Amino acid sequence: MSDKRVLIAGPLPPPWGGAAVSFALFKEWVEEQEPGAKFFDLRWRRSSQESLLGLFALWCNFTLFCSLFKESLAYPHLVLFGSQRFVAWFGGPLLLLLRLFGVTVSLRIFGGGFDSYLASFPFPLRHYLYWSLGYAKTIVLQTEEVQKALQNKISTNLLVVANYRKKRDFSVAEVPPKPFRFLYAGFVREEKGINELLQAFTTLRETNEEIELHLLGPLFIKVKSRAGVSVVGEKEQEEVFRLFQSSHCFVYPTRWQREGLPGVLIEAGLAGLPIITTDWKAIPTMIEDGKNGLLAKAGDGEQLARQMKRMMDDEQLRKELAVNNKEAMLDYTVERVCPILAQSLGVLASD
Repeated sequence: MSDKRVLIAGPLPPPWGGAAVSFALFKEWVEEQEPGAKFFDLRWRRSSQESLLGLFALWCNFTLFCSLFKESLAYPHLVLFGSQRFVAWFGGPLLLLLRLFGVTVSLRIFGGGFDSYLASFPFPLRHYLYWSLGYAKTIVLQTEEVQKALQNKISTNLLVVANYRKKRDFSVAEVPPKPFRFLYAGFVREEKGINELLQAFTTLRETNEEIELHLLGPLFIKVKSRAGVSVVGEKEQEEVFRLFQSSHCFVYPTRWQREGLPGVLIEAGLAGLPIITTDWKAIPTMIEDGKNGLLAKAGDGEQLARQMKRMMDDEQLRKELAVNNKEAMLDYTVERVCPILAQSLGVLASD
């Protein structure tokens, strides 16, 4: 791959969000294959990610857009990794402008709610987005659900390539049986099922005080102090993996509208943790109830509590789920997914 053949743009950490981690891992893999590969950092402030309507956020992203446009003119092909918001707001104009200068663009869109996000725009703007995104050479999505929803709306090549994480040298977690420790990692917000998780944990603790819940990740809601609950906040990656190794079970009760194939479930699985999550969106395609995890109905705190109790009470089940999950998550490692993703996006040169 010539260093002037393709420019690869995406958000790099910090912060250590799912999109930034995925792009950083892809960058690392590509650089191992082609040391001369060229990258553009699309990192912006978290406030910009969460509120693109703010004037400051718009200005930050506009300047980023201008810098990316200028840099892209030196390459015949741009590969753009972006959140659904960034792609919706800036993907169309970028595609149309670069087309005038003969630059082709391939898109990798994070998450699993791009179809519903586009559908939320008013009619004229929504159809402009469908039309402009059709000028992409290829759009690579995370889930088949989104692909099916968009295949008759965006007239370009829509592909599906799963999320991925780095395979690490983990063994199945063996920690002291008491206190039993549940771990959550991700954005601490209502849409991630935090209220249901706290409700379920409080119910369980009424009959068993030897349990703990650790909430790891950036806070978007205030979590009231309660017995057994530790709000860990944001940590560096190595500390996150240490917490994986010192926990008995990973719980991820998401009902987030933009959920795709959560990277944190891959990380927890590769770390050898049994998992409880929800039957939300594409998650059942990676976590099969009773085989490599337990599923609860999204938004159902009572069923979540029952699954958490089941996990606590059955040590053999935990061991079986952990072993099966570690094996299942090998399909979502950098080594298996990034070659497919690179080929889909036109990153690697043909032999």
